[in-house]
Amino acid sequence: MAGAVDDQWPKKVIEGSTCTQTHLYKHSWELMMAAYEARFVSQTHPRLPNLVGWAMADRAVDEQRGLETYVRTITVAGDVPWLVARATGLETLEIVQTVEVDRFRRKISMVSKNTTWRDRLQMDEDCSYFADPDEPAWTGFKQTATLSVSLGGYGIESTVEGFLISAYSDGIDKVSSYPWHRNPDSLPSDTSAPPVLE
Repeated sequence: MAGAVDDQWPKKVIEGSTCTQTHLYKHSWELMMAAYEARFVSQTHPRLPNLVGWAMADRAVDEQRGLETYVRTITVAGDVPWLVARATGLETLEIVQTVEVDRFRRKISMVSKNTTWRDRLQMDEDCSYFADPDEPAWTGFKQTATLSVSLGGYGIESTVEGFLISAYSDGIDKVSSYPWHRNPDSLPSDTSAPPVLE
């Protein structure tokens, strides 16, 4: 992966209702893992204003294989695009996230799906952080989001999907501009270490 992406802005590709970004962080997988887990030290996070709360639904640990899997439900606010909010009255979204951590292979995979209004709007996201095969001290990142809209046969689904995936892409740019996203070392000292997941 080294050389394919750099440590500047994420590389994005939008095809129809799918948005994919790849990125190479010049930080260790362990640091990126700690930064990810620091998001869920408490119910909210001062640097994640959209996070309303979360709950652990299931968790399993296989210490011999270095594996940990868990499912959490997450409530977010403010990420509902205006068009969706106007049509549905939604102010928050419920998301189910399935996470698999492989500490031996130095990889974390996350699959997120919305449960709110899913019969009309499906937002599926696959993310992974992994030790770069060419530069093990660095971390590769890949994120793919797919949107599918069903509006009862009005024939405007593709237009709405295009609008929403564009809004999603704009959100990537906004988050990527935050210093703490670009540099995990800038996390506050009280959230720099991974928490114990109950």
